[in-house]
Amino acid sequence: MPSFMEKTATVWSQGKLLCAGLDLELSRVPVGIAPASSHWTCDQVEYARRFIGAVSDIAGFLKPNAAFYEAAEDEVHASGDLDGERTLREIFEYLRSEHPHLVSLYDAKRADIGATNGGYARKAFDTLGADALTVNPYFGLEAMKPFLDYGDKGIIILCHTSNQGGDEFQDRLTEITPEEAEAWGYVDGLREAVTFTKNGRRHYFIPLYQVVAHRVVNDWNYNGNCALVMGATFPEQLAAVRSIVGDGFPLLLPGLGRQGAELNATVANGIDSRGEGIMVNNSSQLNFAYEKSEEHNVNTFELASRAVAEQNDADLRAARDFAMAS
Repeated sequence: MPSFMEKTATVWSQGKLLCAGLDLELSRVPVGIAPASSHWTCDQVEYARRFIGAVSDIAGFLKPNAAFYEAAEDEVHASGDLDGERTLREIFEYLRSEHPHLVSLYDAKRADIGATNGGYARKAFDTLGADALTVNPYFGLEAMKPFLDYGDKGIIILCHTSNQGGDEFQDRLTEITPEEAEAWGYVDGLREAVTFTKNGRRHYFIPLYQVVAHRVVNDWNYNGNCALVMGATFPEQLAAVRSIVGDGFPLLLPGLGRQGAELNATVANGIDSRGEGIMVNNSSQLNFAYEKSEEHNVNTFELASRAVAEQNDADLRAARDFAMAS
């Protein structure tokens, strides 16, 4: 089986930058979806299956968000259908069996002490078979090893998130050692830091998200399987991180759609020198495009989602071409 990085390289070689989020709020799944077979006994699974089929030749990445299935568990189970965990397993099973070319990203943002992370990792990679998992770096390298040691899987680490208020901690100035300042380019002026001298010693401060980026690319990426989450709503921070991680390093970029990120700035600040390196996520606009279509019904949602995906793909390609020509 190809690794996360191998599958990602193939997707980028095809010019694909779009990541289709799969945030299926059960209340918005249209009533009346008939399962294609007895195997698909839940409306949420059937909607996901048909949605994936509609965009599978356009998007390169597919990202189910765990919250929408875990939160739906009681509601679905009470109806006599599949529970949320089973729903999630069936979606990943469908991805593996019918659309193995898609890079599957399990968006669960897991983090805990090392032993617990081992369980999270087994769930994501051995049970679900996801190609990659989002994780929170707050517990540090030692705790993250159970994830990172899955060398063929992608470990997508939160760096600077897309939500308003994400800068409360992520942009907070953090002191780094003189050795780190020199190794990371802040001494020679390659990158900017806030500095002052006290008792003959130079002190260097950089935003916490930059500390995370440096740590990941220099210390955590020993298997070459790391990526970072960078919110598209913060283009200046996105550009700073791309300069830190260099070419070929994957950045997952949420924030398009209802969060209001500007597509051209996102692409220009996120792509590497080869015009690759990004997975630009769109969830709600794709998942429920049918709600804005003239024929608002169960029979039109695939066409509506496909039309939005095609437009997203065209816009991303145009933005990349413009950025590379500038």
